[in-house]
Amino acid sequence: NDAGWLMSFEDYFGQSTNHTITNTIIELEKDPLKTFHWSDLAFFHRWWTDQTELKKQSVRDLVDRGQLIFVGGGWVMSDEALPSYQHMLMNYDVGLTFLYDEF
Repeated sequence: NDAGWLMSFEDYFGQSTNHTITNTIIELEKDPLKTFHWSDLAFFHRWWTDQTELKKQSVRDLVDRGQLIFVGGGWVMSDEALPSYQHMLMNYDVGLTFLYDEF
């Protein structure tokens, strides 16, 4: 998952990310002993917008129980694509605002 690296954002999402998140959530719901860490909130947000309110509540419960853990909090991973500290701060502001609003 690297937004825009070798494929477009939507190609990554359609070919792998959507399935990865969906199947991970299913497995976490089945087994309360499992945990999963996720970064790149842009991809998670894209998945989130397609979910029902019932599924969103289930995911909020996973977060509350510490089964789904968001790491970093950036919209995307900070790397050479974010060349200045202003861009890095904006990246984290967008990602952390999403997390705050939804969870």
